[in-house]
Amino acid sequence: MVVTQTISDSPDASAGQSAFIYDLTIENNGSGSVSVNPLYFTLISSSNSVYDTDECGACVSAVLAITLRPGQNTSGQLGFEIPDTQVPSELEFTNRMQGVREFVTSLPAPTSWVSSPEPSGQIKLTGPGSSEIVATCSVSNNTVYFYTGDVIAVKISLINLGQKSVTLTALNLTGPDAGFNLTSIGRPFPAIIPANGHAVSVYVYIASPPSSFTGEIELEGTTSQIVL
Repeated sequence: MVVTQTISDSPDASAGQSAFIYDLTIENNGSGSVSVNPLYFTLISSSNSVYDTDECGACVSAVLAITLRPGQNTSGQLGFEIPDTQVPSELEFTNRMQGVREFVTSLPAPTSWVSSPEPSGQIKLTGPGSSEIVATCSVSNNTVYFYTGDVIAVKISLINLGQKSVTLTALNLTGPDAGFNLTSIGRPFPAIIPANGHAVSVYVYIASPPSSFTGEIELEGTTSQIVL
């Protein structure tokens, strides 16, 4: 059994708890078949406390119940939740019916983190004509969980309630988490928003940070007004 990655999953953790996801591969090197089941795994802490697997919304490919013939292997993820006062120490697989016990000690430290940005929020606009623009954003991905480096597609909806066209000239990330990275904008920029109730959508693509984050993605834009 090999643990290939540890993922810190704060959005799935209860108050006073820490959640971890382990990517692992288990291979049958014996001469007979071995049954694998998520219920056969436990996480042992540095104080020798034992924790069963926990349902984890951020798991993307959970370990499945399967029977491995000699030479076969299976890979997947397992989630665990433990108190903040505990430190993960050992991952154990025990199939008592077949007399199989495997374990991994010195579990790797997290190299990826889960973020769960909220799906919508307001955008702060400054500049000429900005007071006439209603600007909102929403996350367009089909998931609410993002690992470090995953790309978050954010749709920005802009409605011009004024009588003059307005140009969105710049767009930047703001807010407390500087780890987010705006990687690209999905249309030619600057973006012109025609007058009298016209709406324009702009997609931006943001890389999830090397830390856990829950909350709104905050964006700030600047505008200029087209004088006819």
